[in-house]
Amino acid sequence: MRIEPYEDSQLDTIKSLSLRAWSPVFNSIQKAMDIEVYHSFYPDGWRVSQLNAVESVCTTTDTNVWVAIDSNSTVGFVAVKLHSESSINTVRISRGGRGCRGGKRVIIKQFLSSCSRTARLNR
Repeated sequence: MRIEPYEDSQLDTIKSLSLRAWSPVFNSIQKAMDIEVYHSFYPDGWRVSQLNAVESVCTTTDTNVWVAIDSNSTVGFVAVKLHSESSINTVRISRGGRGCRGGKRVIIKQFLSSCSRTARLNR
């Protein structure tokens, strides 16, 4: 597995990963909430909100996005906002896909290593 900087051509794949990863969460939330309250939060559905959030974070200039590539397939991504003034970095969105060798823990470990290197370089 390798970690690479995000490229605009990967946006659709990242959106798809995000929808697959968040689907069980939003399905669970919908079952637990009053339906009217749920619809007030997501009037166009959670998928529309999620797709907009992913696109926004991937195209924001103050956020760094990396993708995890395994067997030439994008299997995860992370978006990190770097705060140089406080030396605190914020992970905005992180999603790992199923089916990669080693699972989500390997992806997370690789992402954290890459993010740490980048943060040190930006100080």
